[in-house]
Amino acid sequence: MKENLERIGRFDPKRARDRFLSSFDPALCKFIVVDGATVGFVQTRLTDDHLMLEHLYVIPEHQGKGIGSVVVAAILCVADAQSIATSVGALRDSDAQSAPGCGEKLK
Repeated sequence: MKENLERIGRFDPKRARDRFLSSFDPALCKFIVVDGATVGFVQTRLTDDHLMLEHLYVIPEHQGKGIGSVVVAAILCVADAQSIATSVGALRDSDAQSAPGCGEKLK
């Protein structure tokens, strides 16, 4: 996230930390493990009417390998199997915005 925000001239360490801490819940956090190595984490939150993907982080040396895409696909698959709508947010102008459906309400 920092790299994306720096690239577009919007990185503010205090704001980024405050934003993260305002929604982070360790009880909802799941580690992403590939070949025995922890490569990131994901956090989803079930609301009254949808499943919200709140945080998805893959450490830089493992980015660009499709790990995030696999995680998002798994979340959407589980939600779809349970007929739960999902929402995915992405920072405006971030690289994540190039992924189809980001920032839109998905079913």
